[in-house]
Amino acid sequence: MGPCRMVEEKIKNKAKEIGFDLFGIASCEPSFYLDYFRKWIEEKRYGEMRYLADERRAYPLEVFPWAKSVVVLGVNYNPGEIPPPEGKVGRIARYAMVKDYHKVIKGMLKRLFEEIKSILPGVRGKYFVDSSPFFEKELGMRAGLGWIGKNTLLINPRFGSYFFLGEIVLDYPLSPTPKEFEGCGDCDLCIQACPTGALSPYSLDPRKCIAYLTTVKKGKVEYPGNFLYGCDICQEVCPWNKGREKSKIFKPIEELINPGVEDIMKISFKDTVIRRSLLLRNLEVVRRNHGMVEGLL
Repeated sequence: MGPCRMVEEKIKNKAKEIGFDLFGIASCEPSFYLDYFRKWIEEKRYGEMRYLADERRAYPLEVFPWAKSVVVLGVNYNPGEIPPPEGKVGRIARYAMVKDYHKVIKGMLKRLFEEIKSILPGVRGKYFVDSSPFFEKELGMRAGLGWIGKNTLLINPRFGSYFFLGEIVLDYPLSPTPKEFEGCGDCDLCIQACPTGALSPYSLDPRKCIAYLTTVKKGKVEYPGNFLYGCDICQEVCPWNKGREKSKIFKPIEELINPGVEDIMKISFKDTVIRRSLLLRNLEVVRRNHGMVEGLL
C-alpha cells in the first residue's frame, strides 16, 4: 500500500469512528454537466434560488485554486418506517423531522478535519454542509457514493437517497474513489408519482417541486396534498429506499411525524431546519386541501 493510499485509509477510518456512513474522494475537475447547467439557467429553473445560477459552481478550482481533492461524506438520516397519514394531518419531509442536520454534520466535519490535520500536518482545507459552492450531488457521484437517479437525487446502493452530504476540500492530492453505478434502469416510479409534474428523467424543475414551494418560495403558494414542509414522494416510491437501515445518528422527533393540522401551533420547531413562518403559510394550503375553513391561525 502506497503512502497516498495509507493516508486515505486513515482518513476513512477516522470518518467511520466519528459516525459518517459514506466516504469517498473526488477530483477537482470541472463538472460533467456544464451544458445541462447552462440550459437550466437559460430556462430560469432556479426560481428564487438565484445563487444556484453561478457558473463558477461547475469549476471547483475557480472557487479554490489551491484545491487538489475533495473528501465527500454521507450520513444516513432514514428514520425507518413512517406510518401512513390518516385523517386531517400534515406531513413533514424526513430530513426536516430530525434535529438540524447543518449543526450536527458541521460538528462532525470539524472533528474529521482536525483528525486530517493530525494525519497531514500543514494541510489546507475547508469543509461544507449544504453550502458547498460546487455541484454537491455530482461530487458525491464522482466520489463513488452512488449515481444520480431519475429523481435527480444521489442514490447509494446501501442507503438509497436518505442521506446528507458534507465535503472537505483539501490541498492534498488524494486518489478519486472508483465510481459505483447501478442506475435506475427502466423504472420511472418517481416521475409517475410526482403530483406537480416537476420531474422528467434526470431533470427537475424546482419551480414546480413541492419541496421548493414549501421551503424556499416566498409569498403565496398553491400545491396539492398535505406536505407542510418539504416533500418525500419521489423518494418514498423509489425501490432503492425500501427496507434500508435506520439512521444511528438522526432520530425523528415524535411530534413531527404526521402532526395533526389543529396541533401545529402547539409544536416547537426549535433546533430543526423548519422555518415557522413558511410552515404556517403552508398550513393554510394544507387546510384548504383538507377542505377546512381558512383564517383560523
